[in-house]
Parts: sequence; structure tokens; C-alpha cells
Amino acid sequence: MTFKKQHKTFLSTNQYLELKNQEQILQLELNKQQHLIGRDPITADLVIPEDWQVVGRCQAVLPKEGQDYRILM
Repeated sequence: MTFKKQHKTFLSTNQYLELKNQEQILQLELNKQQHLIGRDPITADLVIPEDWQVVGRCQAVLPKEGQDYRILM
């Protein structure tokens, strides 16, 4: 007899940004009035792994406008 480990489903009311790079997928929760996305952990609050060279060290600002976010590069 074998048992499969069940994973609990986590539901969030916050919006998120999903990034795909080859076989990797990142989901970044958006929960502030403004986010900065990039590979530099000093300046960005949404930090992308260093090996994702397709994303700059300081790639974009995501300000919240009403209920949505805008991507400013």
C-alpha cells in the first residue's frame, strides 16, 4: 500500500506576476502600492534569480493604479 502526500491549496486574494524562463516558473505576489523587479536584491523587492540573465538587475517598476498594476520599464 502506498500513500501520496497531499498538498494543501493556498488561495490568496492578492494579485501575482508569473514569469517563465525555459523550464522555470516564478510566481511573485503583488501586495504593495509599488514594486521594483530585478536581479539586484539591494534595490528590488521582487528579486529574480541571478541566473535569469533575461531580466536586468533593475528591470521595471510596477506601480499600483486602482485595482491593477502597470509595468514601467
